[in-house]
Amino acid sequence: IWVEPNVLFSNFDGTNLRPIADAHLGFAFHDYCGTAAVGLGNTGCSTLDQLTIQSAKVYPTRNNIPWLLTEFGATNDLANLSEMTGLADKFKLGWLEWAYTGNDKTSSSPNGQALVLDPNQPPVGANVVTGKLKVLAEPYPQAVSGTPSAWSFNSGVFTLAYSTTRPSLVGRFPAGAQTVISTPVVEYPSGYTVTVTGGVVVSAPNAATLVVASAAGATTVTVTVHPA
Repeated sequence: IWVEPNVLFSNFDGTNLRPIADAHLGFAFHDYCGTAAVGLGNTGCSTLDQLTIQSAKVYPTRNNIPWLLTEFGATNDLANLSEMTGLADKFKLGWLEWAYTGNDKTSSSPNGQALVLDPNQPPVGANVVTGKLKVLAEPYPQAVSGTPSAWSFNSGVFTLAYSTTRPSLVGRFPAGAQTVISTPVVEYPSGYTVTVTGGVVVSAPNAATLVVASAAGATTVTVTVHPA
């Protein structure tokens, strides 16, 4: 069950939601920059967006539940989208972006917010906003055999660092435990190279999902992916 704060959360950054006694609970929130929402452009958005995410972290941290950014974007402003994906990486936060398809009557600007313009046609060629796709389809860890400390993606270079300690803080994952990283071809059209400390690559060269297995005795693993 994903619960959300009020609809104006990303403008005022606070929630009075009380604890909910349910073992299958998550906290979902939206982040839309307040100045952009009132027609003032992206002035101050990098600061305001970070404050929203910092505030959103309070409730799930206090209640020990997962959190998810279930909506941001609604724009063709690639700088703003890049800023938001960078913030999500910084906070190790999963996200969903609005909107995938055009021709959506619920959208204030159906084609101005879309990634795929016409959902009735194949998502290829001119039907895809390729600049937006390159910003959003960044590498990310899909499953980590350990506890991630940080990941980032800048200028084609993806870096992930994690310990082999279990998230429960009790024990470690065994040697050979695998971590799976999405490495989309739109970011690496000519392939990629990988440097690993504390582990080895076990997937095929240039696979769309990079798989790293931890080495015997490793307490930390660092993975760096460069464009070929």
